[in-house]
Amino acid sequence: MDVGSSAIRAALLFVSLAVHHGGVATGGGCDLYKGIWVRDEAYPLYDPSRCPFIEKEFDCQMNGRPDSDYLKYRWQPDPRCQFPSWWSLYNLHAST
Repeated sequence: MDVGSSAIRAALLFVSLAVHHGGVATGGGCDLYKGIWVRDEAYPLYDPSRCPFIEKEFDCQMNGRPDSDYLKYRWQPDPRCQFPSWWSLYNLHAST
C-alpha cells in the first residue's frame, strides 16, 4: 500500500472521529471549523505535483505560483479537539 492511499485512509478515520464522535474532546464539544493556521516544518507531507487528487485548476505550483511557503501550514482545530497526528494514524494502519 502506498503512502497516498494510507493518507486517504487516515483522512477518512479523522473525519469519522470528527463527525460521528465529536472528536476526542477535552472539556466540551469539538468544533473543527474553529481554529488557526499554524506553520509546521514537517509539511508538506507529500509532493503536491504527484498527488492524483488535486485537480488542475487547484494546483498552485503547476499554475505558476512561484513560492511554496504556503505548503508549510496546517489547520489546528480548536484546542478542545484532540486528534492523533496523520503520521501516527498511518503507522497504526501500517502495523495492522
